Amino acid sequence: MVPEIRYSAEGEELPHEPPALALNGSEIYRLLQPYVSVRLIEQVRAVLPLAIYLVLFQLLILGQPIADSMTITGGLLAVIVGLIVFMEGLKVGLMPFGELLAVSLPAKARLPVVLVVVFLLGIGVTFAEPAIGALQTAGSLVSVEKRPISTRC
Repeated sequence: MVPEIRYSAEGEELPHEPPALALNGSEIYRLLQPYVSVRLIEQVRAVLPLAIYLVLFQLLILGQPIADSMTITGGLLAVIVGLIVFMEGLKVGLMPFGELLAVSLPAKARLPVVLVVVFLLGIGVTFAEPAIGALQTAGSLVSVEKRPISTRC
């Protein structure tokens, strides 16, 4: 199991170069399936209750049928896939960066500086929250003239 140690002409140890993996489709699926299925289930559990609530609200409270149900279903699937990719990006990219900052900042700065930096980071994160931008965009698409009759004064 230990690779053979190779030496250059000058007698220096050469780094080990493992052979390239040759995986077929079923082996790739078998490797990725447990990882992807856990993340898929997490996001379905996050999105499905809200989607069910909205469907029931529209059917039972508003009494309107669901228009373009295939488009809505496709959109929900896109939301789930997007959340999987987004959360993975957070876990791989942003969280390690934040942890590094959380470890190194208190070691290099005094408490007042740490408190100011944390306060400014909190403000920055609030403004950078993607949901706020998405809500602003969605809100700008709503037409006042096309709102339901029950909300008119």
